[in-house]
Formats: sequence, C-alpha cells, structure tokens
Amino acid sequence: MDSKRHLNHIETMRALAALSVAVFHFTNYSAGNYFLIDSESVRKPFEFGAQGVEMFYIISGFIIPYALDTSNFRLQHFGGYLWKRFLRIFPPFVATIVLMELVRLYLVKFHWGGGFDVEWKRIAANLLFLSDSLPQYEWLNPIFRTLKVEIQYYLVIGLLFPLIRLNQYAGMLLLTAFAGSAWFFIGSQNVFSNAPFFVLGISAYFIFRDGLKWPYALCICVSLFLLAYWYYWEDVIIGSIAVALIFLIPSKTKFLTYTGKVSYSFYLSHGIFGGWFLYAMSGESYSLTGAILLVILALLISWAGAFLGYHLIEKHCITLAKKTGYRN
Repeated sequence: MDSKRHLNHIETMRALAALSVAVFHFTNYSAGNYFLIDSESVRKPFEFGAQGVEMFYIISGFIIPYALDTSNFRLQHFGGYLWKRFLRIFPPFVATIVLMELVRLYLVKFHWGGGFDVEWKRIAANLLFLSDSLPQYEWLNPIFRTLKVEIQYYLVIGLLFPLIRLNQYAGMLLLTAFAGSAWFFIGSQNVFSNAPFFVLGISAYFIFRDGLKWPYALCICVSLFLLAYWYYWEDVIIGSIAVALIFLIPSKTKFLTYTGKVSYSFYLSHGIFGGWFLYAMSGESYSLTGAILLVILALLISWAGAFLGYHLIEKHCITLAKKTGYRN
C-alpha cells in the first residue's frame, strides 16, 4: 500500500469534515434570539455540515486499524497503544480548555466587569469525559462529547482488532455484532450508538488493503441499513459519501491536505477563534452578503488559530507519540 497516498487523501477527508462542522456552527451562529443569518431557508442547507462529526468517526474507523495493522499491533501492546493515543490527543485538548478559561477570564473580569471563579469540578469532569454521567458539570464545549466517543472507540478497537484481523469471516461477525450493538444505545452518545459509522471505516480499510471482499462489503451494507432503519437519512448519505471518498478522493490537494493536518486543532478551537469573532461582531443587523462575509472571516481566523495551535502544541505531541513504540 502507498502510505503517502493514504495519508494525503485521508487528510483531505479530515479537512472536509472539520470545515463542514465549522461552517455549520458559524452559519447557524446565534446570540440570544439573534441569528447571524436571519433567513432560516439559507441556514437550513448548512445544517448538513453537522454530519462532519460522523465523517470523523468513519475516518477514525479507517485510520486506527491502518495504524495498528502497519505497526504489527498485538493485544499485549494495548497499554503502549493507549499511551500513544493519550500523547496525541490529550495535550491539545487540555490546551484548548486553558485557552477557553483565559478567554472567559477576560470577558467576565475585564469586559463585563464581573467576578471570576474557576469551575474546577466542571473542568475535571470535562478532562475525564464524565460530563454526560455528571450532568451537573456540563460540557465546556459540546464538541468535547464527540471526543469522548473517539476515546471510547480507541479502547474498543484496541481490544477487538486482534480478533477482527484473524480472518475475514471472524471480522465480519465481530463487526456486524459491533454495528448491531447500536440498537441498545439509541438516543445515547457513545461509541456503541455510533458503531455503524466506525464499522463503515473499519470495513473500508480492509477493502482498501485487500481489495473488494464480500464479508467486508456486507458489513458496509449492514451498517448503512442500520443507519437508515434506526437513524436519519443524513447519516446514510454521509456514510455513503465518506466510504466513496476513501476510494475515490484525489490524493494531491495541497490546501486541504494541510488543513487536514491541522484539523484536530481546528476542530477543538474553531469555537474560540471564529466563535468569539462572531460574538464580537454581534449586536448589529447584517445583510445576507455581510453575514456570509463574516462567516468566511470566522473560518479564516479559525484556520489561523489552528495553524498556531498545531505548530505550538499538536505537532510536538505527534512527534512524541511517534517516538513512543507500542512495546513501551
């Protein structure tokens, strides 16, 4: 397999997923009863951008098995694997929370003239991904809930992958059972309620690696059927699009490839940079053209923030994670 081609086209998919989520958030930005874009008919089509979250799940379904497979992962490496994931994911997440608290400090103490208290228990609940279990300590940012789902997936796939790759028939049975587990968690937000998305990515990886094999093609069909039966048509559409992009998307799109590289930082921080820019610009009535221009500026500011976050923090986390072998 050409790993460079793989990384390029997956980075492009990451970029599309991150940008679509940000576009959804910015075009549907509201401050109280005030919407940046007044027309609901204009905002409505951009709501599909929220499905970028599900595309991220499918991408993770693809890329984690790739990483495990190419590094000859075994179950006895589970601890080292989790440590690598921790080094890759957690420091940028912590930095985002620190930045959010600094912004809140400025707004509350200096802009609004109020008293500022650090909500330590709420921060701890977020850092431990327990805000759903402890609803009195709500998420500092709703997107952290999706990161919780990703963390749960890392645990599940690390345990299941050695069994899935035994042979394609064992893999088919395990993946079908995993996708079907969503039935018990409909209405929840965890790895099992999103299992069909992850199974789409895992199955696509094995087809990408070995060519079209009917057991994995069947897993894709089953996952799409379950999404259609239990969830929404948007989920079926994004599932179908994401699987198609894995095999069809061009590998050389420089801007999107680089945006995909910084997409984790972009995903974590776009609400801080772009969201607070829109907050600063709120309170006035804008024409549709003016509102769309603000959305574009918010995207550019978010991209610049992600660029800084990647080079100051995330890039070093990636380097450190790569130097940490599964056996350590």
